[in-house]
Amino acid sequence: MKIVHKCRGNMIDPADMRALCHDRDLPAYVARVDAVVALAAEWEAELRRRNLLDFSDMISIPARALMGDTELAARYRATFDHILVDEFQDTSRAQNEMLRALSGGDFTRVTVVGDVKQAIYRWRDARTENVTEFPAEQKPLTVNYRSRQNILDLAQALAESTAGLDGFTPALKADRGAGNH
Repeated sequence: MKIVHKCRGNMIDPADMRALCHDRDLPAYVARVDAVVALAAEWEAELRRRNLLDFSDMISIPARALMGDTELAARYRATFDHILVDEFQDTSRAQNEMLRALSGGDFTRVTVVGDVKQAIYRWRDARTENVTEFPAEQKPLTVNYRSRQNILDLAQALAESTAGLDGFTPALKADRGAGNH
């Protein structure tokens, strides 16, 4: 079921996974893909039967509507002068695509705030790549007003040793001073 939810959260039709299978793929692998496709179909049928939406639907349905209907997207786009997204490191592919549709595809009227070191929603399909691949100038915020320097130094060392954070770990300066060791 986890794979089904991952597919739905990333706007991937599980049936498309089956289309990617090749003759050279192991039969056991193809059987598992077929099982995922069947489970996804049953899940969606059960949701429809009960007239329910799951969390992925609440994001992907509006995203697909905006991506597929340029007039609808233009109507919403005309509503906003600018869009601000906080905690951008915790957004999913579907949320990023919705934002792309709302912004006209170029993100020129969009400001995002995020810190890949604070990403906590990968289990909910959040992608730190939405931050690292965002097509705009990045302005690191390097002054911390909450913690003391000794805490920031420890956090910095941990972040620098974390895969995938290369170039996204600017040194932080504590406004509150050094702290006790």
